[in-house]
Amino acid sequence: MAATISNHELQQETKKTVLITGVTRGIGRALALEFAKHGHLIIGCGRDKTNLDSLQLQLSNASPQNHLLFIADVVRNAFSFAMS
Repeated sequence: MAATISNHELQQETKKTVLITGVTRGIGRALALEFAKHGHLIIGCGRDKTNLDSLQLQLSNASPQNHLLFIADVVRNAFSFAMS
């Protein structure tokens, strides 16, 4: 069974820093926007610069935090590390 976080729990939570890989699309993007709406600082990485730029603009509109987004391919880097 998946854990769920209610809207009330998110609002009661103290402000946190949230690290999200795959932040440019899908669930990662949705999570980043939702956490930013509740005032959390987002640190995220993704592979597509255009999508990162678009998300940065949306995050800036959602909250005044200075969110940190950068280009990285976590899977490729992890595989390279494991093979060395």
